[in-house]
Amino acid sequence: MRIIAGQAKGKSIEAPEGLLVRPTTDRAREAIFNTLYSLGGVESLTVADLFAGSGALGLEALSRGASQAVFIENSPAVLKTLRSNIAKLGYQNRSEVIARDVMAERRFERTRFDVVFCDPPYSFDRWQELLDNINSRILVVESDRKIELNSHWKCLKIRRYATTIITIAESSTRPPKKALQTNPQKAPNRQKT
Repeated sequence: MRIIAGQAKGKSIEAPEGLLVRPTTDRAREAIFNTLYSLGGVESLTVADLFAGSGALGLEALSRGASQAVFIENSPAVLKTLRSNIAKLGYQNRSEVIARDVMAERRFERTRFDVVFCDPPYSFDRWQELLDNINSRILVVESDRKIELNSHWKCLKIRRYATTIITIAESSTRPPKKALQTNPQKAPNRQKT
């Protein structure tokens, strides 16, 4: 895999070995960021990459000028690759890795992000609970099926790329943008990369 555009354009990143992670293809990632660009881009925005895996979506956002990315991933083997990718691109100062299950981590509920990327395993079945609790202006969902959005979200675009369906939505409430807050004393599971 490689970073498609921005500061790290053309640099490669690794995907963890085995079937634990299903990296977003270059084609799908490019389509996602083209849509985000049409909405104003990601420059100076805060993003969260839930079920981060290799970190491809969050790293692409950082390459394109996002101010900070929070990566949430719970697999020790995958975390090793994620941290390595962040270091390889030199984004340690703009990245935070939370080593925890997404459904147990409520940071993404308390912190208002500009963009949240959500790419859980295809077997994931707690969509409504997750969608109810994401606090973001824009949501990007990657799945193997159409995900029914609830009243918190207004669908902007749905596209299929081979076996993957990308859904991009915006918050239907559109509260004011809030900067990413970091408070190490209140986040004992936080692991800075």
